[in-house]
Amino acid sequence: MRLPSNGQDLDLCLQTIQQGFEEVRSQLSEPAVAISFAFPGPADYPNGIIGDLGNLPAFRGGVALGPMLEEHFRLPVFINNDGDLFTYGEAIAGFLPYVNEKLAKAGSPKRFKNLFGITLGTGFGGGIVRDGHLYIGDNALPVKCG
Repeated sequence: MRLPSNGQDLDLCLQTIQQGFEEVRSQLSEPAVAISFAFPGPADYPNGIIGDLGNLPAFRGGVALGPMLEEHFRLPVFINNDGDLFTYGEAIAGFLPYVNEKLAKAGSPKRFKNLFGITLGTGFGGGIVRDGHLYIGDNALPVKCG
């Protein structure tokens, strides 16, 4: 699915984000228990507040995206940067379990529990998973709304 960002118009952008998650929800075979997605920074990720983004000017001044989505969908919402979420996904359901399965099939007792991942795109991102836990680090910034 591909939707326009509508990054110049905050109301339209937020409606489009909700529309995207509504579409995803309509395709699920089981009810969702949470929403988790990557969003560029600067952001106060733990509080779901997105800061002043160069490519989405409507977010100037800070937008409480996480709380808005929680209220709309009545689900917990987790927002983080792409590097963290990419690495976490690869650690729990991607590359790390794949490698560990190959090791098990080969009869090796070795298993990996830690992963460092890098994303390269419009910016640089990175993430660390240690023993199955995402290391959040210091990539969140305090951002105020309004």
